[in-house]
Amino acid sequence: MIEFDIKLRVVSILISVGFVLYVVAIVRKETLGVRDSLLWLVIGTGFFALALFPRLLDYITALMGIGIGVNALFLISSVVAFIILFQHSVSLSKTKESNMKLTQEIALLKAEIEGMAVDHKERRKDEPS
Repeated sequence: MIEFDIKLRVVSILISVGFVLYVVAIVRKETLGVRDSLLWLVIGTGFFALALFPRLLDYITALMGIGIGVNALFLISSVVAFIILFQHSVSLSKTKESNMKLTQEIALLKAEIEGMAVDHKERRKDEPS
């Protein structure tokens, strides 16, 4: 049992370190913004801490008043997923609003350009050849 526990901890540590390094790498490539990466770095660091100190989950479980550590982990994961979902919803709303404004500005500029083209054609007709 102890050997399995050590193997699981080592694999968990490697996965969490790999995840944090991956997040840092995609931030460096500018695929993910620094602001968006903060939550993922906190999550990766949290998993690293839980893998390194497995009794930490027992402590958190006792603080929350939940009987089993897996239930506490599930609750925490659900809350984090909800936060991420809410953050993406807010970001999507801002993007939709920005797209609508840009579409309206493009339509106004297009109408202005078409109006200028018509004025230019009329002036060319009025000029003597």
